[in-house]
Amino acid sequence: MRKLKFEQPKCAPCKQVDEFLEEQGIEVEHINAWEKPEIASKYRVTSCPTIIVLDNNNVVAQRIVGFKPDEIKQLKFM
Repeated sequence: MRKLKFEQPKCAPCKQVDEFLEEQGIEVEHINAWEKPEIASKYRVTSCPTIIVLDNNNVVAQRIVGFKPDEIKQLKFM
């Protein structure tokens, strides 16, 4: 499974999520939504931070918007 994290520069919640991901040992691909609006649009990202988990067929399996520690912890097992 592929994990994408959409973020924006100077976004305080994005930084909180980054710190939490690091503490939990969860790796994600970081995508700057401002620099890559075509990718953000493809996955219908309307706010940051947004974490999207893609299944093996690149279909969205899970979406987490904002800083939600309990949901983010589950990513360890995906």
